[in-house]
Amino acid sequence: MPDKIERIKKLVNEEYCFGDDYKYHTLLVVKYAKILADKLHADKEILELAALLHDTGVKDRDDIHERVGAERADKILREMKYPEETIQRVKKCILTHRTSGRPKSKEAEIIRNADAMAHIAALPFLFKVGLDRTGNLEGAIAWVKKKLDKADKKLTMKEARKIIKDKYDAAKILLSD
Repeated sequence: MPDKIERIKKLVNEEYCFGDDYKYHTLLVVKYAKILADKLHADKEILELAALLHDTGVKDRDDIHERVGAERADKILREMKYPEETIQRVKKCILTHRTSGRPKSKEAEIIRNADAMAHIAALPFLFKVGLDRTGNLEGAIAWVKKKLDKADKKLTMKEARKIIKDKYDAAKILLSD
């Protein structure tokens, strides 16, 4: 499997979540998903695949990137001959990783929490994205505050909250008026 995982990492980095997105978000989601997998005895393979592929639809359609990403994951995993059960479980994780999603498995809930943790842990990256999206510092600050509030709502696991608490508290202090 590591050979397939390395191919997926390369593909995601080069085609879908390149540069800063890959380094400061995708890899952090992988990191936090693995930490939570150890603590909660979850399926590490499903989590690593879902974490790597969860945002592959952002560049195409940010508003529905979870659906685009799930379709893309289906195609990639089929081409790499993953079992049907693995493909379906990964897709369910991707489809429910946003605030509006309703995770129905431990792994899906972990991906949702790991995604939120990554947003909190990479505050400088969030500011860069906020500046790119709004074009000015005031807009970026407002965008980051909103993103952190969404991340807080996605943190449904006490283990995730405990791990990210210090970074979340520091971010809130930095953004306080």
